[in-house]
Amino acid sequence: MVAEIKKERYVYYHCTNGKGTNCQEPYTREERLTKELTSVLGELIVPKAITTWLRAALQESDSTETRAREQALQHASAAYDQINARIEAMYLDKLDGRISTSFYDEKAALWRQEQTVLQRRINDLRHTRQNYEDAIGAIEHTSALCKEFPTQPPAEQRRLLKILIEKAAWKDGELETTL
Repeated sequence: MVAEIKKERYVYYHCTNGKGTNCQEPYTREERLTKELTSVLGELIVPKAITTWLRAALQESDSTETRAREQALQHASAAYDQINARIEAMYLDKLDGRISTSFYDEKAALWRQEQTVLQRRINDLRHTRQNYEDAIGAIEHTSALCKEFPTQPPAEQRRLLKILIEKAAWKDGELETTL
């Protein structure tokens, strides 16, 4: 759709007939299109009470998840240390001649592979941090922008629409959008 100014003060939108289409849609006033877009964006507005509840629920969930992550980290560290103790004890047995070098090499290689897997798990557990605050902030920011949409200047409206709307079409006097 393209905008056209009529009588130096009214803005109408109409189909450009681009890409070989033969658009039969009538001209649409800017106010009507803005109203339709405001309605679509209104569905993205999340009330403050819901974001407050969501923040509290996610914080509670995060504390539960943190405890579970700390427990898993303790178990993985203990398993890593246990394997390390086995390798050291087995090395002493090799030095004392109680086991052969080939047996030591075979078992030590197996246990070191287990240690590598455990070390990867330990690193993941140490560095995994969910930041729900960013997600809640994005929801609140999107809600605020959608509320302000009707009062924003056209350049800001266009910017917001480019971010939030993937596809839009005017068919049979109705706006169809894909967010």
